[in-house]
Amino acid sequence: MPPNRGRGRGGRRNNSNYIASMNAIHEEHSRRTLEDSYLGLDRPLSTSSLRAVYTAVAAAQNDPYGDGDQSQLPNPTFHPLRESWATGLDAQTAVLAEEEAWEMNRSAWEPDLEEVNELIEKARQKEAEGDHGALTRVLERRLSLMRLSPLHYACFSARSRANITEEGSQEFVDVVEALCRAGARVDSRDIAGYTPLSVAAGFMSNSTTIRMAEVLISYGANVNARTRFGESILVPTIMGANVDSFRTLLRNGADLMQKDRTGLTPRKMAARWPALLTIINEVEREQALARMACDACGEKGVNKFCAACRTVFYCSRECQKAGWRAGHRDLCGKSACAAHRVDVSSDMITNEMVPGFVGCLHTNPITGVSSSKRISPKAIGKPFVLKVKEPLVVGDRVGCVRLSIRNSDFLLLKKGGPGRAAYATLTRVVREGGKSAGRVFLSAKFVRKGEEAEAENGSNEQGEGEDMDFDERFVLRIDTSTILPPPTPVW
Repeated sequence: MPPNRGRGRGGRRNNSNYIASMNAIHEEHSRRTLEDSYLGLDRPLSTSSLRAVYTAVAAAQNDPYGDGDQSQLPNPTFHPLRESWATGLDAQTAVLAEEEAWEMNRSAWEPDLEEVNELIEKARQKEAEGDHGALTRVLERRLSLMRLSPLHYACFSARSRANITEEGSQEFVDVVEALCRAGARVDSRDIAGYTPLSVAAGFMSNSTTIRMAEVLISYGANVNARTRFGESILVPTIMGANVDSFRTLLRNGADLMQKDRTGLTPRKMAARWPALLTIINEVEREQALARMACDACGEKGVNKFCAACRTVFYCSRECQKAGWRAGHRDLCGKSACAAHRVDVSSDMITNEMVPGFVGCLHTNPITGVSSSKRISPKAIGKPFVLKVKEPLVVGDRVGCVRLSIRNSDFLLLKKGGPGRAAYATLTRVVREGGKSAGRVFLSAKFVRKGEEAEAENGSNEQGEGEDMDFDERFVLRIDTSTILPPPTPVW
């Protein structure tokens, strides 16, 4: 029975909000009775949800083959349309009840590849005979209160079925392939702005829907599409902790730093799930290695590097030897040109409380400014891997850039003062090169002020293993010319 029964005389039939919503839905779905629409609802809806559905459906009533109203909705964290959309409304009832006008939607739901291909062929014949728009009517006709296209229906169906056989899985994938090949819009949107890819890679995704998602992406589906609520396509994947879908989307360019209207990013959401953090590091390393080219032959995707400088990559030992003889021996260990390096000195760092470390005064263990702890960073002039994390922002306070040698050894580079230029450069490098994780790995080394040339030539007066304070005598020189792949394991 419909929800929100009216109180007092006349009961729910005299509830004006209820009657208005029922009449609006009836006008949009004239082929079905009002009772049929409600039989498909998973659970009763509030009056506000019915009103939201009415508003969205009415706005799209003149666009039977398009997305209708896709304007951003207010209240991003809660909206009545979100509640009604999450129930599935009458999607299943509609596809099972409608007749010949909805054949493609039903064939995509079942799935019936033979019927899908036959309907596409008939539409093409009508197009050839002068019925322009016949193919669009078949591929894009929207069905149900959710306004689902055939591509949506194929993805919904595969997601809702358990224990799909290998043959059945392949047929679902083939149906999506056939629809895309015929020209179906891969970024068509339902009443709430969700695309077929959102459905295939979102909540309750499985091995079949992930394969369907890969097909959609191959035909140009936008992995950074937003819903009408302003959410990234990654949000339902993260909320469902679907690691396989998460990996697929990241590998195809999904942006972890895409903010919703509240300022929350998928990266922050994923931070609660260790399995998702592992995927982020895995994909970032894959993508970084794919960009690396052999310094000798130019082959892409190499994973071997010069251990002395860590900025030059090779595909084999033979190429490393050839590259060394070709001139790398004269450049190895030398600092990058001034345009691609950042020098950090002791007067640029801080050990004060910073945003993101609220309630805890962090003494910098490298500087020894307020702590007796002394460490040996690395030998003078010897390159090592440095992790650079972008500033944390808490409220209206902007924090420091964190430079980590190991998890327990770090520098906090403050925004103002003499470190202003270094702060700006490193922040830009992280945001451009490490936007998926909020950090990058770079090659760095300690050099002695006034003796840079000697340090670059390999001098190591203090020797490795001696205690050394990072004070005004030394500079941490960071090479920003090459973003290194994350080490394994990531620290």
